Amino acid sequence: MIHLAESERENQVIAERSGGKSPVEYMADIGALTPNLVGAHVINVDDQDIALLKKHDVGVAHNMSANIKSAKGVSPA
Repeated sequence: MIHLAESERENQVIAERSGGKSPVEYMADIGALTPNLVGAHVINVDDQDIALLKKHDVGVAHNMSANIKSAKGVSPA
C-alpha cells in the first residue's frame, strides 16, 4: 500500500520533478503500478490517471473519515 495522489501539494511536487507528470503517471512510468499495489486515498486524479489505475489493475483504498478531517476531498476513482 502507498499513499497516492493524496494532496494537491503531492501532485505539484511530482509534476515539478518529473516533467509535468501526475503521481499516477510517474508510478506507471517506473513500473510501480501492479495488481499487488493498493493506492491509499487517490483523491487528486483525472480520467487519464483512473484509466492507468484500471489498466494496471491497481486497488484503491478510500478513507473517507481521514479525507473529511483533512479537507482534502473525495476520491473519484
